[in-house]
Amino acid sequence: AANNKVTTLLKASESTLVERLRAFDFSKDQSTVYLTNDNNANRSMGFGKMNKSGDKLTNLTALSVTAGLTAVAVNPATDEVFVGIYSGGKVARLMPDGSLEPVFVVNSKNVNIMDMIFSKDGKTMYLSAAYNAHSIYRVSYDTNTKTFGSISVLAGPDANTTGNATGSGTAARFNTPGQMDVDTEGNLYVADRKNHCIRKITPQGAVSTYAGVAGTSGLQNGNALTA
Repeated sequence: AANNKVTTLLKASESTLVERLRAFDFSKDQSTVYLTNDNNANRSMGFGKMNKSGDKLTNLTALSVTAGLTAVAVNPATDEVFVGIYSGGKVARLMPDGSLEPVFVVNSKNVNIMDMIFSKDGKTMYLSAAYNAHSIYRVSYDTNTKTFGSISVLAGPDANTTGNATGSGTAARFNTPGQMDVDTEGNLYVADRKNHCIRKITPQGAVSTYAGVAGTSGLQNGNALTA
C-alpha cells in the first residue's frame, strides 16, 4: 500500500486452503502474517500463516484445521499468537506443535468473538463480542508468567441487547461490534457494525461516537459526527 498502490497478496481462487478469510495479524518482527479462515476449506485450513519476503507474502501454510476461527491477535511483547473461536466465545493459544491450547471463555452465554487486540505493552487484551453479548471485554495478561487474569466488561450490556446509547460501562450500547484498534493513549476504537459508526472507548470505559451517525447508514461525506 505504499504510495496508495494496491497489490493482491492472496486469492482464494488460487489456493484450496482459503475459504472466507476473517482476520490477520503480523508477528512482532513483521516477518510472518497469521490468518484465520472462518470456514476451514473442507477441513484443510482453519488457521494458517504466510512469510514476508520483500514486499510479498509467500508460502501459505496451514497450522490448524479447526473451523470457525474469526479473530487472531499476536502479543506485541511476547510474540505469542492467540485466536478467537466464534462459537462459544473461546480463546486459544497457538502452541509450537500447531495445536490450539484453550486459555479462557468470554462468558457462559455462547458469545461470538468478532475481534481481539492487545494493548501496546501486551498487558491487556480487548475482545469484541457480537450475538448474546454486544459488548467489549477486557482481560489482563501477565507477560512474565504468560497467564490471563479475570475477564471483565469494559463497555456494553453483557447481554443479547442492542442499541446505540453512549455512556459508561454497562450503560453503553452497541450493535454487533467488530474490528478494533487502540491508540497510544489507550483509547479503543470499535467498528460498530450494524450501527454504521465508529465508537471510541476510553480506558475508563466511557463510550462516545467518534465518526458517523449511530444507527444510520449512508454515504454522506462531511464532519465526522454527521458523515
